[in-house]
Amino acid sequence: MNTSNCFTSDLIEVFATKHGIVYQSDRERALFVDFGGKIAKYNFSCLNRLRKAINSKDIESMIIDISRPNFELITVSSCDHCYLLSALDILSFKELLDGTFVMFDLNNILKDRLSRVEV
Repeated sequence: MNTSNCFTSDLIEVFATKHGIVYQSDRERALFVDFGGKIAKYNFSCLNRLRKAINSKDIESMIIDISRPNFELITVSSCDHCYLLSALDILSFKELLDGTFVMFDLNNILKDRLSRVEV
C-alpha cells in the first residue's frame, strides 16, 4: 500500500485477503481500503453503505445473462469514491468487506466479554 498520504505508523490492519486490505487509523478516525489498485479513505458509515451496495449486486445474473454487461459501477451517496467492477471483482470485494465487518463484530464481542470479567 502506498501510504504516503497516510500516517503509516498509525495504520492498523483490520482484515486482508489476497485482493485487498482494510486499515484503520485512530488518529484520522478513518478506514483505508486498498482494493483494485486504489486506496480510498472512508468513515465507518460510508464503508457500511459501500458494503451494502456491494452485497446488493446480483452476481449470478451478471454471470449468466450474456446480454448484460459484465461490469457494475458501484457508487455510494455522500462518498467520494466509485468502482467499476466485474463479477469476480465484486465477489473479492464482498469477501474483503464482509471479513472486515466480522472483525469489527469480533472486536466488540471481545471488549464486551473482557469488560464483564473486570467487573
